[in-house]
Amino acid sequence: MLKDILSKYFEIYTDKEILEKYSMDYSYLSSTLYDLKKVPEAIVKITTEEQIKTLLELSQEYNFYIIVRGSGTNTLGETVPIKHYNCRHYKF
Repeated sequence: MLKDILSKYFEIYTDKEILEKYSMDYSYLSSTLYDLKKVPEAIVKITTEEQIKTLLELSQEYNFYIIVRGSGTNTLGETVPIKHYNCRHYKF
């Protein structure tokens, strides 16, 4: 399970309330986009550049998506996770 893998390397948050909070920013989502909104499986706390590298390597190995988020003040919806359907996978 993804949470088990990530917890070996990082401090993670999996509490439902925290996941809900971090699945939104200050943007307005249309009803169509709101229906596509997804709650993340885990929030990973990154504190070093080495952790960024490790996370990217793990995402390639275990095929999971990363959504970068700062303080959550974004107003464009760019940090809102959505369900993926025919997304392309990019190798680093």
